[in-house]
Amino acid sequence: MERSNPRPANTSVRKRALVACELCRSKKTKCDNSRPSCESCARLRVKCLYKASNIDQSPFDVTNQAVLERLDYLVQLVETQNERNSLAAPVPSLYSPGQAATAQTPNSNVSLDLPYTSPYAGDSCRSSAKTSLEDTTILSESVDLAGQTFGMCETLLQWPIFENKYPVPGPELLIFQSEITEKLEEKPCLSRSPNGNATQLLGSRRLIHEEDALRLAHKFLSHVHIKNPILEEHDLFDIAREVMEHGFGWEERSCLMLIVCALGSLCSGFTEDFIKPCQLAGPTPINSVSDAVDYASAETYYIACRKRVGLLGNSIVATECQFYSGVYEMFSLRPLRAWSSFNNASKTLQMYLKAQPSQTADAACSLVRSLYWSCLKSEWEFRMEIDLPPSGLATLNYGEIFPLPPANSVQPHGEQDRAAIEKSWNFYLSELAVRRIGNRLMGCFYQHDETWWLSVPLERLIRIATEIELQLTQWVNHLPQVGHSAGDFADRARSDELTFYLHGRLLGFTERVYRPFLYLALYHPPDSPIQESLRPYVQKHIETCLKHTLRGIRRHRHHGTWYQIRECVSMCFLLLAAVKSGKVRVSDSWREAVETTIAGCMFWEMEATDVRALRCILMDIFEQLSSDKSVQIS
Repeated sequence: MERSNPRPANTSVRKRALVACELCRSKKTKCDNSRPSCESCARLRVKCLYKASNIDQSPFDVTNQAVLERLDYLVQLVETQNERNSLAAPVPSLYSPGQAATAQTPNSNVSLDLPYTSPYAGDSCRSSAKTSLEDTTILSESVDLAGQTFGMCETLLQWPIFENKYPVPGPELLIFQSEITEKLEEKPCLSRSPNGNATQLLGSRRLIHEEDALRLAHKFLSHVHIKNPILEEHDLFDIAREVMEHGFGWEERSCLMLIVCALGSLCSGFTEDFIKPCQLAGPTPINSVSDAVDYASAETYYIACRKRVGLLGNSIVATECQFYSGVYEMFSLRPLRAWSSFNNASKTLQMYLKAQPSQTADAACSLVRSLYWSCLKSEWEFRMEIDLPPSGLATLNYGEIFPLPPANSVQPHGEQDRAAIEKSWNFYLSELAVRRIGNRLMGCFYQHDETWWLSVPLERLIRIATEIELQLTQWVNHLPQVGHSAGDFADRARSDELTFYLHGRLLGFTERVYRPFLYLALYHPPDSPIQESLRPYVQKHIETCLKHTLRGIRRHRHHGTWYQIRECVSMCFLLLAAVKSGKVRVSDSWREAVETTIAGCMFWEMEATDVRALRCILMDIFEQLSSDKSVQIS
């Protein structure tokens, strides 16, 4: 007998879509369902697994569908909370025993747990507890996202507020052209004489002095190694003594000592001074080359190192030589050469690791982990600015969430050495921790260009921004020896070098969190109802830009100088966009911020043509706004 009541009009046959593989389901990304391996698993070189799927032909009305969608949303909230707990976990102290470091978030019921592993444990390089599939995926995707460069400095000039007056290929192209310029025109080198006056050395070079090896090694360890601890200190001193006795050879240990001497000659102690416009006035303005400690000697050691790099094999020392060559090239504002060196270091490390037996214990295990993370971090940072092919190191299933201090380096000779080692490693691990939050930020907001922000509901943008800012706040609260407030953090950053860098990282990520809200405020009419909802988040963005740029561009030369310059210029572009629009209230200090950034660019531009091009654009926009009386300036 036929049924009297047909199926209601508002129901439909429920037919499930193809089931994604386990990896794509865990990532919540689209799966192409290819067999035997989908595209994502094939790219990551991991096994692709599918669950058995059935087709459900049962009636499924609209009401039930809405309930299930709501349940899916609640599940996503729970998973996001769990991910936040793992990302915001505190870094354990290097010298405190215990099995776990547990901290309670202020004004929150969230418990943050991070398993603690003693640095003295004799574990093997290939840990029996393999890195999870999720960690490998995060690493690979982070490098890919960074390479999309939608938030880079030059792309801000494409915002409608700047009316397409400054083509993007301009400044970015100069990064590549600077390599050609260096071949045609030798970079001038200046050295300081004993009385402190700068003496120019054109075409002449200082001879290499083997007797300086130990002194320069000490200087290198104090000012460079502390930020990337990938060497055994006692091994470096042994190499320095060998060089002092027998001179530099052509083996890899001599190559390493040469790049250490180059960095030791060029580096200097941290100072609180930043470049002020008044320092560039007058008949003898200062610049970065004349201000260098011993540029000529540094270049001599560096060139000798480059002659030996091509002779190196696939070893840890070879990887260290290539990595620190990249650090020197960033010190001297040669970003493309630095990219090549970092890329070669990553590839050399890959070949070394693949050649090792899977369960063989290695005395340099912790150093290899540190080198692995240092190479990855350098690749992330660079691909945030320029899209160049990744090395593939991120797809290598190796390493822990955080590296451990080398066993030999955690046996200090005194309390002062002990404190210095702990401070260095706390900084290093804190850098890696905040970089993971930065990867989440880039994945949420910068997978697409800025027009994507227009299609996202404002409530969702606010929720994501609030979540990431909370993670950054938790990260700051668990930093060792920086205090428990943003004010304490900023105060300590004025005089402490490592805290200064971490504070800059915090401001840089906070600016990117709230950048979408500024773009929306500039896009919508001033009388639009959305402006009221945007205002508090736009003000947070403006305040962050002012804080960062008013810190100034430092005279102190370091690995991140080029990144710092570009970040300050980016924030000045954003401040000028806000001022030019007349829709956003900006305090009068924006003028001082822009002038300070221009002065910093002028100080460093002798070494980087792309910095000079960005400075010229910044000056042009600034002068136009200064002369335009119709622009609201406060």
